[in-house]
Amino acid sequence: MLIAIELLVLAFCAALWAPDTLIGNTMRAMLIDAPAKAYRRATLLQMIVGLIVLFSLAAFLIVAPEWITLFGFGDLASYLDVGLILLLTSAAERLKSPCVRMVRFARDITARVVARWGRARGRNRLSRPRRPKALPTSDDDGGAEWDWAFV
Repeated sequence: MLIAIELLVLAFCAALWAPDTLIGNTMRAMLIDAPAKAYRRATLLQMIVGLIVLFSLAAFLIVAPEWITLFGFGDLASYLDVGLILLLTSAAERLKSPCVRMVRFARDITARVVARWGRARGRNRLSRPRRPKALPTSDDDGGAEWDWAFV
């Protein structure tokens, strides 16, 4: 922005201070003579509309960075969300293998420790569950197997 203004001021200086050179004549014709002819033919309404447009363009140039920032907030939020999701996914993927190894290692250690505890004392061993002996069935009950349900 400042470079464009500096170049415009430099072009005006070339037109005013060196009118005999080719660049001076060209700049004077483009920057001074052409707008002067346009202003001479313009009506009052065209001048007012031109001033309104000029002020609105100046205001836009002053406020444009803030507008661009406001418009970019939605995009920036989406980019940040996607980046955060990718970061968390890659971190989870990188930590998956060491965590799986750690869990396996901890299971092996606990299995060994529990096995040592079981060997140390005979009382801690679990007894095998015994099957109850089957009762002999009699054929003369006549549906007595359902009697227990009504007791």
